[in-house]
Amino acid sequence: MPYISTNPANNQVVSTIPTIDSIELQAKLSIAQTTQKSWSKTTLPERKTLTKVLAQLFRDKRQELASLITLEMGCPITQALAEIDKCASMTDSFADNFELWLAPEIVQTTPKLMAVHFDPVGTLFHIAPWNYPFYLALRPIVPAILAGNSLVLKPASNVGLIGQKLQELFEEAGFPAGVMQTIFVDTTMTEQIISHDAVQVISLIGSERAGSAVGAIAGKHIKKTVMELGGNDPMLVYADSDITKVIDGIMASRMRNCGQSCNAPKRIIVEDSVYENFVESLKIEVSQIIIGDPLLPETQMGPISSERARTEVLEMIDQSIKLGAVLILGGKAIDRAGNYMEPTILGEVTQSMPVFVEECFGPVISLIRASRSDMVRLANDSKYGLGASIWTADIEFAKTLIPQIESGNVYINSVVRGDPLLPFGGVKKTGFGREFSHYGIKEFVNIKSVVIS
Repeated sequence: MPYISTNPANNQVVSTIPTIDSIELQAKLSIAQTTQKSWSKTTLPERKTLTKVLAQLFRDKRQELASLITLEMGCPITQALAEIDKCASMTDSFADNFELWLAPEIVQTTPKLMAVHFDPVGTLFHIAPWNYPFYLALRPIVPAILAGNSLVLKPASNVGLIGQKLQELFEEAGFPAGVMQTIFVDTTMTEQIISHDAVQVISLIGSERAGSAVGAIAGKHIKKTVMELGGNDPMLVYADSDITKVIDGIMASRMRNCGQSCNAPKRIIVEDSVYENFVESLKIEVSQIIIGDPLLPETQMGPISSERARTEVLEMIDQSIKLGAVLILGGKAIDRAGNYMEPTILGEVTQSMPVFVEECFGPVISLIRASRSDMVRLANDSKYGLGASIWTADIEFAKTLIPQIESGNVYINSVVRGDPLLPFGGVKKTGFGREFSHYGIKEFVNIKSVVIS
């Protein structure tokens, strides 16, 4: 099947990219293997220089790259520009810090020298998602290549042009051809890639179902995986919190990118004494969201990525209402060309409802009324564990909750955001392994113990 890119704002086909066959795939993997052997011999300063050039290319081509995001997956242009800015700053951060992260660690010097070295492992295979198509592709690519590896990228099928552009950017920055290759392959060829001798680590950002399938293949061939499989993040809103700031956080995170963010707060757990006032204040803000053409700078919310994705979100809303959720705002498709829907608030959400149990990848705010003593239990009642945020004026109280929260990230009085200096990942069915920081780059190296007597 070819990679077909469709503009979500009007459902017109943007591009059709043919997939490669088995022979072509083997050739690309052989190139990756050969190139990696020479790339691994480059110095760290040489790798840093090229990576700095790459970061600058994102700045120089900011408008072009952002427009490509908007065209292929419908993100409002102002938010797409912010994604490109984040790509540049993240790439710079990796370049500025990786030499320190990969420096040998001296364990002891006498009576014998004991140290830990960090060597390249070979070729990585990264399966990238569509929701932040440049940023979430780059997140493992840049540190993996800085560590001396080569990488093959399989982009999501609806953002093929962005996949092509990523390879072009690396080559324009001066990286040797073959260090970073984008491949367009059918999912049936996944095992052929993973089983190849060159491929040593598989990185995947995607669904739980995709992670399970890829993990099974990787396990069969004894290959390491690093997986971030989404989240159903709780936001704990205590009665003494600054409600205005909480709502600002929801608007900036949950409503961003039409609700299609893994680490956005999806289950808003509100202490019962302030629940009613919170609902009224939130309703005012959400009702003012400007929906429209994602290429217009005033647009705050564009279409969902596909007609199928919109249908799935609307079905989750309908099923939850049938189980007792209260429709406070929205809940319907918008009658216009493209995959638009109304921003939605559901109240009185309980643990039996789809919007509580599953990750809802759309502009839906699910409100859970709770007693103070029950909020952490509700937060942890999820098969996912990516992030959580705690909102309260009592910081000491919030600190007591940190070890109780079952997630990879806990933020107090701010929404969860990835930072290149902090490890990012989750627990439970969110996956395993970490991205960012020295923890992230060390997922892509051979951690070698060295003893000199």
